[in-house]
This record gives sequence, C-alpha cells and structure tokens, in this order.
Amino acid sequence: MTIKQKDGENEKASKLNRNGVFRINCRTIKKDFENLFGDRPSRPPKGGIIEGPWKFDEKDKIMPHTVYGWAGWMCVINPTKKTFEQFFETFR
Repeated sequence: MTIKQKDGENEKASKLNRNGVFRINCRTIKKDFENLFGDRPSRPPKGGIIEGPWKFDEKDKIMPHTVYGWAGWMCVINPTKKTFEQFFETFR
C-alpha cells in the first residue's frame, strides 16, 4: 500500500497537486480486481495511463490505479470513512 500526495513526473491524471488531495493505492489479487472492475486493462505505454471509463481525478471513488491498474492495483482519492472501509474490505 502507498499514499501519494502530489503528481509524479509520469502521472498527473489524478490531479493530486490540488490542495488537500491524496490518493491511497493498494494491489489486489486478480479475482478481486476483476470482480470490482472487470478484466484488467492493457499496460499503458511509457508515460501513459490505462484506458477505461474512469475519471481518475474523482474523489471518494474506488477505481483501478491510473498507471498500474494492468497489474491489479486499485486506488481511491480522499475517501470518506465508508469508502475507506470498502476499499480495505477486499483484503479481509
């Protein structure tokens, strides 16, 4: 699990440079990822983000990680308590 508080050189889709915005990232197992989001997306080209219907700067929404969704990572920006609990429910 990681917590990110600012945009990186290769990833700005989450717009983390907004005041008070952070993103929590966790890796899931294939079955859990696919239950939440469907098939894993393809690996993006270097410096790119995964393709899909997600709005990567949306707060309080569990979604695949912008870059590492292809590897089973998911993320959430500024989760409420309820969403935070749902986010970690996958690991129990």
